[in-house]
Amino acid sequence: MWLYYGLPILTGRDLGAFGAAAAALGLNIAAFFAEIFRAGIAGIDRTQWQAAHVLGIGLGDTLRFVILPQALRNVLPPTGTTVIYLIKGTALASAIGTPELLRVGQLISNETFRPVETLTIVAVAYFVLTYPIALLFYAIERRLAAGRA
Repeated sequence: MWLYYGLPILTGRDLGAFGAAAAALGLNIAAFFAEIFRAGIAGIDRTQWQAAHVLGIGLGDTLRFVILPQALRNVLPPTGTTVIYLIKGTALASAIGTPELLRVGQLISNETFRPVETLTIVAVAYFVLTYPIALLFYAIERRLAAGRA
């Protein structure tokens, strides 16, 4: 809402409904991802950093070969959940007039007087969009867990 209504007043630059929705969702999800990855890296035991330092591995290689592979295992579950949250969160874009799946479904149900059928199709569409993502992240988690054993 703020990017759509407030930014043009302050800057004189209008992003449009789609641009404002994309920017707002992008900034919101970026903040979530930043915290997820920060926590994933912080969750790696300090001795891993120290061991890499003792072995003479530089900071870049320590991150690349020691810390990030371990952190990836920690961040996969919340990353998958956040991606699904982003897909479902696009429904908020309708508040500023951006046509999105739920809003289009509501408009169609208003025109056809068949809300149960229309909104069921919308629910199935959301499921079709999010379930493969959940399966993908689950498969990656399982593959990484198998590598631990």
